Amino acid sequence: MRIDLGKLPKKLKQLKGGKLISILLLLIMLLSTITGFALQALTTDNQGAGQGSVQLPDTNIIDYELTAEQKDQLIRNGKTVMEYRYQLACDNCTTERGYLGAFVNEYPDQLFLQEIVDNSAAQSRLEISSFYGRRLLTQPTPDDMLDALCNIMADPPPRCVTMGL
Repeated sequence: MRIDLGKLPKKLKQLKGGKLISILLLLIMLLSTITGFALQALTTDNQGAGQGSVQLPDTNIIDYELTAEQKDQLIRNGKTVMEYRYQLACDNCTTERGYLGAFVNEYPDQLFLQEIVDNSAAQSRLEISSFYGRRLLTQPTPDDMLDALCNIMADPPPRCVTMGL
């Protein structure tokens, strides 16, 4: 492609082909950078408006119920959220809570646990939610919990692979 220097202004005629192309490329780069920043600012304002106001807990094990927005934010962040409901007078619940707590402490970057006392519940209940779906277990055994977590976690631990051997 040849540029007809006769049609360009006098100052541009003085520039030779290499300098002219360099200036044009520099202008294109600067304009595209400015456009990129402007588009990113507009997109962030529209999509991220509600995300900044969601306050997430500091720990991975809590004794209260999260709001729907907090659960959604944790799941968007790649966490598997567990909600364990139990009665205070439950016999097996201490063992179940201990197992869940140990698993959460082993994989804190992936798991989040809500331990909620619910004296109106007839039996303990574990609800597991992640990007891959939701599972509900009643009176869960450690094997049931591990199986459900292995099937629903975003990045299952190595023991999930070896558990069927």
